Amino acid sequence: TEVETVQVTRDGRRLTVDCRTPMIHTADHGLLLLQSNRDITARKQTEEVVRQLNQELRAAHAQAANLARFPEENPDPVLRIAADGRIFYCNPAVIQLPEWAPGADDRAPQQVATLTRRALQDGEVLHDKINLGEKIYGVTVAPFPEEGVVHVFAHDMTAGYLAELALHESRTNLSHAQAVAHV
Repeated sequence: TEVETVQVTRDGRRLTVDCRTPMIHTADHGLLLLQSNRDITARKQTEEVVRQLNQELRAAHAQAANLARFPEENPDPVLRIAADGRIFYCNPAVIQLPEWAPGADDRAPQQVATLTRRALQDGEVLHDKINLGEKIYGVTVAPFPEEGVVHVFAHDMTAGYLAELALHESRTNLSHAQAVAHV
């Protein structure tokens, strides 16, 4: 038989021991038991460390997979662009917007490529507005100079911009009407 057990030494240390006791039948129909014990404490401790590390690795992997979903689930354009304007990554929102979709050469729109170069050159996060197609986008460009790439996050702000224009026009019309009324 073979069992793992914990034994306490004379000095009080607890050891995990692999205990083997084979039964040997003798010629005179007797039975001999030969017991051997092997200290496997270090192995068991190592196995426990490996088990814990594997558990932490699985948790980290699950967290990374969860975080990696953020760009995929974002309804706004998210891109990773090289210094030369090549798109390394774009989320599904980019593909749905013709004005953002990469061309046949996998390049970002010219205005975005220009911001990419500027952000990498300055080494600072840029916030800007760009016109693509008939829409106005607020764009944040985060550079990673050591990798030679930027992350681009955009948001369609056309409706807000048009509302501001309408408000400005209304104020101008009101001022004009007030000026005429006082004449």
